[in-house]
Amino acid sequence: MSEDARLRAALLAMKYVFQSADGVLVIPEIGKGAQGDPEFAKLVLGYLIQTYRGMTMADVQAYAEEAFPGEAEHYASQFAREMMSRGRQEEAASMLLRLLSRRFGSLPERVQDRIVTADVKEIEAWGDRIFDAESLESVFK
Repeated sequence: MSEDARLRAALLAMKYVFQSADGVLVIPEIGKGAQGDPEFAKLVLGYLIQTYRGMTMADVQAYAEEAFPGEAEHYASQFAREMMSRGRQEEAASMLLRLLSRRFGSLPERVQDRIVTADVKEIEAWGDRIFDAESLESVFK
């Protein structure tokens, strides 16, 4: 893969990721630029998924068909699972933050950061402790 193709893919991703209508049109082009370098292609797709909230499974498929010729189904399904897992974690974190705020009032930033970076199992364990906890600190013990 030429450095020019990688650079073009990265610049397109950064340029169009926040312009939803145009971004959808260039997603296959971004994938084409990432072709031949699976690690770079995964990195770019991860960036697109995290940053471009409007990205659909069809967009992931279009990207994968260009970036991973012959392996598009494998990569698209892998990223679909990651998107669903990330969504589940975000929802769990959001719910725990709301419940803790209602129970204990304003939450320190360090607590918020800990929750949004935790995995689902940790968040669920903390959620189970909310009703018996006498203090915010005891939720996390």
